[in-house]
Amino acid sequence: MLTDFFYAFRTLRKSPIFTITVVVTIALAIGASTAIFSVTNGVVLRQLPYKDPERLVLARSDLQARNVKDFPMSNVDFLDLRNGAKNSFEDFAAVNTGRVTLPGLDGAPERVRIAGVSTNFFRMMGASIIAGRDFEDSDGTPQPPPPATPTPTSPRPGLSSASSSPTTSRPTALRSRVPGA
Repeated sequence: MLTDFFYAFRTLRKSPIFTITVVVTIALAIGASTAIFSVTNGVVLRQLPYKDPERLVLARSDLQARNVKDFPMSNVDFLDLRNGAKNSFEDFAAVNTGRVTLPGLDGAPERVRIAGVSTNFFRMMGASIIAGRDFEDSDGTPQPPPPATPTPTSPRPGLSSASSSPTTSRPTALRSRVPGA
């Protein structure tokens, strides 16, 4: 077998163009095979880096009349699905991704990916929080409007809003900033 290698080496040394072609072809074939295996391993063979990935389901809405297959689900549809299928699924979480342009450190505009998630998203995916705190369920509830702050008004020009009228002992009127109040 050693003599076969010596014979192949002598033959390839006699024709350098053919040798370069063979070496480049073998290198490209090895590189392509490695790339295809890496993608296949990452997408098909290896599990997703989430807790219980075989139990995850992605739900999206579609607009069949417009032939749109990946239309994002509205908040109302998500809540209807979550409330209507509580017996079929252990938990529901929502995520909405997008891209925005923000100023970078040098002030130049930079396109970044963003995501809005429901409060239980990280717990459901099995993620651990590295810094800060995880969401609490109260973070997902709408906050009540701030209380109405009375704004003093003056019945006549020249009077202080905190003082009363010189001719009467009535205090000045107070107006609320809450509409309809």
